[in-house]
Amino acid sequence: MLKAEFKYLMKNKLMLVVLFVILFIPSIYAGTFLASMWDPYGQLDKLPVAVVNQDRSATMNGKTLKLGQQLSDNLTEQQALKFTAVSAKKADDGLNSGKYYAIYTIPADFSKDATTILTDSPHAMQLKLETSSGHNLMAGKMASGAATTMQTKLNGQVASTYAKVLVSAVTNSKAA
Repeated sequence: MLKAEFKYLMKNKLMLVVLFVILFIPSIYAGTFLASMWDPYGQLDKLPVAVVNQDRSATMNGKTLKLGQQLSDNLTEQQALKFTAVSAKKADDGLNSGKYYAIYTIPADFSKDATTILTDSPHAMQLKLETSSGHNLMAGKMASGAATTMQTKLNGQVASTYAKVLVSAVTNSKAA
């Protein structure tokens, strides 16, 4: 039976072409899929992400801290993602329309939380992340990964700042 089918295919060239095209379709699909996933992190500098700074400055040891503004400025200068500082309304509209794939929100008490290190109840500085996985799952995952990296870097910078504040406080208490 199989031998008869092959004889029929050899006699009917159109059926042979159709068979090869059908066999070639999975290769086209696999090649297209692999090409789209080959280097997903290579173009992150083109991934649009909104930064919303709601932080209010705080005072610590007579110095004004504007950590939210500093973080916002640092993010928009970085090339890791295409960060854009916008208002909360523009960020929400952009996330819903697909203009932005994520929103990093710096909360209002961001700088204030940094000043609580020497108090009885210190507060951690947190960033809020909102992604739009509905528009692009992979972009949402990349933005989430970038948020984790940013939070780790932020924690390191805050730890360094806290150490400087503690050294300053100890030095000032010895001088007094």
